[in-house]
Amino acid sequence: MGEVKARKSKKPASNVPSIMSKSTKSTKSTKTTPKKNKSGLIFPVSRITTRLKTAKPGGKKMRVGGGASTFVTGLLEFFAKEIVEAACRELIGTNRKRIQIEHVIAAVRRDDEIHKALHGTRILCGDKIPMSEISAEILTREQKEAREAAREAAKAAREAAREEAGEKDDEDEEDEETDE
Repeated sequence: MGEVKARKSKKPASNVPSIMSKSTKSTKSTKTTPKKNKSGLIFPVSRITTRLKTAKPGGKKMRVGGGASTFVTGLLEFFAKEIVEAACRELIGTNRKRIQIEHVIAAVRRDDEIHKALHGTRILCGDKIPMSEISAEILTREQKEAREAAREAAKAAREAAREEAGEKDDEDEEDEETDE
């Protein structure tokens, strides 16, 4: 049989630079990793950065440090995690599988630390505001009349309770006098 000819490769040897190649550096594109991935957070750091920069009244942009947005994002994520965990603890006693707004509200009210942090905050999706706390300027005429009727009914109920308590005290005093 004959001799086998060695194939010539079209690529030049790796240790010898080629005149034909454009550059000696690799042409791989380096992608930057987002701060969200670097910090290991779930919440978007870039959105928080944007919100922090435009937080000044009038829409003027503020200067924000590099780590500030990551810190605030981590803080928000931790706080959200605590609230969800507390709501899950509220859910354990029931037969439900989904967290509802009632569970979140009950969790916030029962957990002392979260309650202190959210002191004075209203959860508008299910938090019931008493009519006495709503300013009269916002209410319609019917609502104002209903408010007044509720106040009068409550006043009458208090007076009736006082009268009953007074009558019971009088009866107790009479019973004590007859026992002696």
